[in-house]
Amino acid sequence: MYRVEWIDDHADFRVKEGFKTSIEAHDWIKKHKLDPIFDCAMVFCDLDEESLKHFN
Repeated sequence: MYRVEWIDDHADFRVKEGFKTSIEAHDWIKKHKLDPIFDCAMVFCDLDEESLKHFN
């Protein structure tokens, strides 16, 4: 699963979760017209315990 994190117009930290792909998360950023510089919108991947085992 992927999530988007950004800073809103009031300097509050915001999170939108539940995206199945990175592309879906990036499309959401574009749709909501989050500014890449001022909103600092970023996409993060949340790995579950099973997926983490592959990195050890």
